[in-house]
Amino acid sequence: MAAPIELLGVIEKKALETFNKRNINVKKIAVVRKSDRFSSGDIVIPAGCHEKQDDTVLCKLRETLFEDLKRSGVPVTKISGDDFNSVAIYLDRNSIFKETVGLVTAEKERYGLGKEKKDETVILCNESLLKCGKSDNADDISLEDLRSFLMQEHITHLLQSQSYNVLQLVEKKRFETLKSLFSQFGTGLSYFVEAAADTDTDKPEISEFLKCPYITRSDDNGKSNGGKYKTEGTCERPESEKDIGLVYEFDMKKYLQEKGLTVGKTGFDKNLSMCEVFSCDAPTELLNTSVLINNIIKDKNAKKCLHITGQSCAFSRQKVHLILQEIVEKNSRCISQKHFVYGPVTRRQECSDSNVVSADDLFRLRYAQLRQAAIMKYGEAVHGEGWAATLEALTAACIKFEMLSCVPRNTLKLDLSEEDMEGSGLATSVGSFVMYNCARLATLFKHFEEEVECDTYPPLPPVSDVDFSMLREEAEWSLLFNYVYTFPELVEQTVDNVDNCDTICAKIHTQKVCQMLSSLSRSLSSYYSRYHVLGEPRAQLLPTMYARLYLLKAVHQVMINGLASLGIQPLSQL
Repeated sequence: MAAPIELLGVIEKKALETFNKRNINVKKIAVVRKSDRFSSGDIVIPAGCHEKQDDTVLCKLRETLFEDLKRSGVPVTKISGDDFNSVAIYLDRNSIFKETVGLVTAEKERYGLGKEKKDETVILCNESLLKCGKSDNADDISLEDLRSFLMQEHITHLLQSQSYNVLQLVEKKRFETLKSLFSQFGTGLSYFVEAAADTDTDKPEISEFLKCPYITRSDDNGKSNGGKYKTEGTCERPESEKDIGLVYEFDMKKYLQEKGLTVGKTGFDKNLSMCEVFSCDAPTELLNTSVLINNIIKDKNAKKCLHITGQSCAFSRQKVHLILQEIVEKNSRCISQKHFVYGPVTRRQECSDSNVVSADDLFRLRYAQLRQAAIMKYGEAVHGEGWAATLEALTAACIKFEMLSCVPRNTLKLDLSEEDMEGSGLATSVGSFVMYNCARLATLFKHFEEEVECDTYPPLPPVSDVDFSMLREEAEWSLLFNYVYTFPELVEQTVDNVDNCDTICAKIHTQKVCQMLSSLSRSLSSYYSRYHVLGEPRAQLLPTMYARLYLLKAVHQVMINGLASLGIQPLSQL
């Protein structure tokens, strides 16, 4: 069975061929996968895609398309149409249920990951993980820094799902400062490369870079003194000149023009011009950072570098990009660099008097809110190490959903009021809702196994023996078709243009997995409250129970895999 993207591609190709055979002028073919109201088709082609035709022509077209799709292996049962859609395709649900659930059962945690093995290493350079003037006090980690760390963790998993090797660059002292925060949020540390900031002025990379034709040398007042100190292209530093306050600048405007690099919306900032790279007999922070990244790239033989930066630092990271590019090219190597830029973090207007200013403040606030909610539900039972560990895991999950559900370039506005989560009326409890529904399924499967051990139910048969035609409810088809079947497509689409040479901007949709898990949890909660899964152990009811259990096992696996991409370990019970 074809994957979702491939399936739509096959249908589009065959539909276009059929329209052309019938001499029907097509404006632009659009094959749309529906997400609800499946009684009028699973996949449709809107009537506005082509010139108006009479019913006889459209009927013949549908008959021809049906035969073509069947021959191409598309699991279709019938094709009809209505006033809005000239083609409405109904898929063979039983076939798709069996194939998809069988695939999820076989692949488990590998489901949704890329099949193509890429022998490429991507270096992630997060300006918040390189010291760059950041505080060494863990209590001073800002909310914007926290957003960048959580985004980087998610991006790491998304790139790995596309079969990239990923290394995260972190300055050694900064790493020690952040270690407790990473532990608090369950952030994996196995991909971090420790690299101390390098200020050795005699490093060959620095001396070679200062000889490039785009370097201008002047005194520390910015004057050329009638050309006495100002030279271009051969900026070597004689021993006698070390103490006379020379300043070296990189002419980025000239560099952009001569290299033919794109300037504007999809390229570099038009205001890039002279950039100071060496002053007071020492390299600047920008040059140090560029050399540091270059050393890692050379050591790991990496071909790609992704700069993760806030909007306020995006301009300076473009300077690092150009300096690094010149250093790499002078060593006859090449590197593809992209920029992932995220927006600032602010508080909602009604929370202007909140004292939450750091990542640690936010964790304490969310922990207190979740603990209060647990006490209201479970009473005095909420105490002890077990509950503390559960609440810490839920707190980390809630904050991750809160930070990652927003489109990355947008400003993230947090609700920092001290009201309980439900009372605030805001989406701060999405993470706990997803975790609850995931734990609910784990509890269901555990209960089923206990009943099997008590001989209440027979054991679950192999998936190949299950009759999925028993799943007749639209809610069941929606769970599979909208979430399980399309999960690999969603993961693939989160990483959009890391390899695109036409722009320096990386489009990585860090909000998509969170939004999918939130929507899936709402659909699952609605289904679970309406339909019984473990019913009476009567022979005629067992086929439906088995089919539903396998469907929910597939849903559960998708939730586990989605949470894993966020660095969240699901709970077995709540």
